[in-house]
Amino acid sequence: MRAAHGAKPFTRRALMEAVSEPAETLHRAAERMEPELRRRLKGFIGQMAQAYLPQTWLFETEAGAASLTVQGSGQMTVRSGPVPTPDVTVRIAQSHLVQALDRPSGGPLPPGAAQVTGHTAKGRAAFEFLRGRLGL
Repeated sequence: MRAAHGAKPFTRRALMEAVSEPAETLHRAAERMEPELRRRLKGFIGQMAQAYLPQTWLFETEAGAASLTVQGSGQMTVRSGPVPTPDVTVRIAQSHLVQALDRPSGGPLPPGAAQVTGHTAKGRAAFEFLRGRLGL
């Protein structure tokens, strides 16, 4: 792969680091959130929420892209790179993704920190429900 005129050439190491950074952030968040989600999906309200699952969100940052899929059981799967038909696409700076998913106490991100596109009705509904919890 050639770099554009004036741009630095891609190295294999730089490309691997760029692709894995959003995925690593999502993996950490999924490991922390999956047990709680599985418990909540067993309750009455959780059973209603299962109608919105499975669902895949694509996160695009300057460091690469990764997707998070949540199954009806609460199982979370992270894939490095884009997926063809996500329910939601979130374009966000890597530092803001880390802040939104790794921060212990919450707090909002700066206005305009993320551009969110809901591609499906269930994706838009889930985003509206989770918006405050993610600090968006």
